[in-house]
Amino acid sequence: MYGKTAMETFKIDEVVCLVNDFIAATVKVMYEKDETRKVTLADIFVYDFMWSMNSRDANILNNFPLLQEHLDKIGSLPQIKAYVDARKPTEA
Repeated sequence: MYGKTAMETFKIDEVVCLVNDFIAATVKVMYEKDETRKVTLADIFVYDFMWSMNSRDANILNNFPLLQEHLDKIGSLPQIKAYVDARKPTEA
């Protein structure tokens, strides 16, 4: 159950610790009252990708209301909005 070798034991410990870290982070996000602190790195990556796609074709998210909602939500956060408004346009 705990591994027959030191390497197997290490891998099991690694997975157990990873899951514990994930649970701890998830609980923090679930009970956070400040919406801006609920944003994860994954949210920002999805926002960045969708923003890039949307800037090339404004209709690209028409059939994906949840992605559009995500783009609007993350894009309206004060820190994100200020950054996007201030950055120079990227030329293709």
